[in-house]
Amino acid sequence: MVTEKGDGFIFSRQRTVVVTEGGRPVTRLNELEYIKGEIWANIWKEDRIARINPATGQVTGWVDLAGLAAQYARLMRTVC
Repeated sequence: MVTEKGDGFIFSRQRTVVVTEGGRPVTRLNELEYIKGEIWANIWKEDRIARINPATGQVTGWVDLAGLAAQYARLMRTVC
């Protein structure tokens, strides 16, 4: 949880939840964001983002970013 206080931010752990998919733990979660009632977290060194139910820790879906870096590289070659 992040709370703004004065000219800074206070970070404090409110609770923890084990993130799972199909009963198996999902590891290497990174850069968590709270978006419209869900937690979104990228998986370190992978091209996907987990959508997580914050109450249960269950992965409710994935955002597949495979190929995004290659598309960007192609775009940059045509622009530059």
